[in-house]
Amino acid sequence: MAETPPPPEVKILPPDRSLLQKLGNVNLDQIFSDKAVATAQKVITDSSETLFAETLAGAKKLEELGTILRTTPAKANDIKIELTTLSFSMKASAALAGYDLVGSIAKSLNLVCEKLETKDLTPTNIQIILWHIDSLLKIVALKIKGTGGDAGAAIQKELDSIEKLFSKDKPAPIT
Repeated sequence: MAETPPPPEVKILPPDRSLLQKLGNVNLDQIFSDKAVATAQKVITDSSETLFAETLAGAKKLEELGTILRTTPAKANDIKIELTTLSFSMKASAALAGYDLVGSIAKSLNLVCEKLETKDLTPTNIQIILWHIDSLLKIVALKIKGTGGDAGAAIQKELDSIEKLFSKDKPAPIT
């Protein structure tokens, strides 16, 4: 009988409670009070530059990972978890900083990466990931805020079709 491989190493990260700490000592039933919402909006507005700096740092790391995918595709499976974690983080920081299109692309990349987490990446999967990375890098470099207008709508349409391919109830494309 073949030996069962050991389960993959799991890293449990504590939740980020920095926003809750900035809101002050608020009970759960007070989270959506007018005062708590106003305080949260001010914290987010005041943190916009920091959040965008986090987005820029994420884009720089994505660029490095994209280089690995292009130059050493055999290492693609080694960086899947990092891509998943990074895209999740960028999705949140970009959206909170007012870069909705960056958040949408990062969300789509995260969905793709999550779907492929337990599969070997194919050249087609790598190309889809690289399309996301390249799009994110261009939009971040141009500092396109909001949804990106007509160009953003066209990109969002492409994302929607990719997300349908990688929806939770379908198997991941392998070609």
